[in-house]
Amino acid sequence: MSFISLVVFTFTGFVCIVVIKEALLIAYLLTVLFFAYEFIVRLVPGTQQAVLMEAFHLNHSQFAMLSSTSFVLPFTIMQFPVAFLLKQYHLKVVMSLSLTTCIIGCILMAVADNLSLIFLSRTMMGIGTASAYLCVLESIQRFSKSTQTKTLIGLSTTIAFFITFLITPYLAKYTLLLGHQVIYLITAGVGSLLCASALIFIPDYTIEATEQFGEIKKSTAAIFSHRYIIYSVIFSGMLYCPLEYICENEGMILFQSQGFSEWQASHMISSMWLGYAMGTSLSCWLANYVSMYHVMKASSAISLLSLTLLIYGPIPSWHYPLSLCFGIATGSHILTYYQLSLIPNTHLKTTALALNQVLLGTGMSITAPMIGLLIDYNRVYHNILSAYHLSLWMLVIIILSSFFLAYQIHRNRQFSN
Repeated sequence: MSFISLVVFTFTGFVCIVVIKEALLIAYLLTVLFFAYEFIVRLVPGTQQAVLMEAFHLNHSQFAMLSSTSFVLPFTIMQFPVAFLLKQYHLKVVMSLSLTTCIIGCILMAVADNLSLIFLSRTMMGIGTASAYLCVLESIQRFSKSTQTKTLIGLSTTIAFFITFLITPYLAKYTLLLGHQVIYLITAGVGSLLCASALIFIPDYTIEATEQFGEIKKSTAAIFSHRYIIYSVIFSGMLYCPLEYICENEGMILFQSQGFSEWQASHMISSMWLGYAMGTSLSCWLANYVSMYHVMKASSAISLLSLTLLIYGPIPSWHYPLSLCFGIATGSHILTYYQLSLIPNTHLKTTALALNQVLLGTGMSITAPMIGLLIDYNRVYHNILSAYHLSLWMLVIIILSSFFLAYQIHRNRQFSN
């Protein structure tokens, strides 16, 4: 296993596509690979934190704005436009245009020599990968039977995050060996292969009468009259945000300040993604036997305990199992997608799913710089580990809030399985 795993996995998928000419397989495999690619692009700066901070003379708040805000904010803004474009144009057109934008961003990052250029490149990556998960949902909707939907949604998440688990430990290692510029050029190359595959192999289909922008506006307005939907998407964001922050921003330096090596720190982050991949499937399976609301509340409690011990716990030997537990518990936020899929109105359902992505991104784009400012402030008076202890309480509060919000979702439920 190495960074080249993504290239190998992409090539394997490419071979399967060539050998097996089947519409669902072609579209589904490519969109799942695109979804995995999005997460690799999203997480690369977090594994290069020390290198990028030194190369571009960044403090913690500036790095948070580079890694999270400049990526997540355009990613968030593009959710509704992408949802609209997928109703107007073929899947392969939207996917190839998105990948082209991301590829340009990766190349710019590789050649950047100033702050303005790296922020621009990161913004282009956010715009380019914004369509990834919506492309997965579109491929399932277009080419699968309705009985396959839940299975394929869960499988896509598991595959994408398992790829992330394989690759994450090696990103930091190869950054030191090859330099961050080479990593971004390799990432651009993988994106180019995906883009070409999408154009060649995703089949055409008939586009039905498209929904007008006015209908999307009506659906958006209608959402805010459904308290259940609002609570669900906020819960999803609150439960997921701390995991993404740790992996995308300060996780590497946090764990190294606790005495772990760079290699061990990257493995703990990859363990979180392995746990997340397991948790998405496990939570959906448990929801068949136990009320999904009980699963959500239990997951919030486990996530709260795991994260608190990871940040403040005195026993380093616990960190590997805690990282895995933290990822597994966070994976239950995928239940929000299932809850929203129960909405009977199709337009409302599509808009609610896009809103979920918007709120996830908005939370990260605001939270990351705030915590970065706290770390910079506390770093003046304390060592780096104490600065983390005094700053990361915000993540604990966010998960604690998700625990209480799960009760509100249970009380205000409107749709049931």
